[in-house]
Amino acid sequence: MNRVRFLNPAIVGSKIRDRIFLFNVEAQKEGRILITTTHTIEIEGQQKPACVAESLALFFF
Repeated sequence: MNRVRFLNPAIVGSKIRDRIFLFNVEAQKEGRILITTTHTIEIEGQQKPACVAESLALFFF
């Protein structure tokens, strides 16, 4: 994880949804790709999301 912000507590038993957005794909050194995604975790019936986070994944091939 790169950036994580907790904005609203999720009560036990509440329904949540994770919306994932592909933010960036970047070529690194030989045979490596860095992928950045943004996750917005929403709570059913709430206007503010529970969490907004940026996730990094490094793929080797």
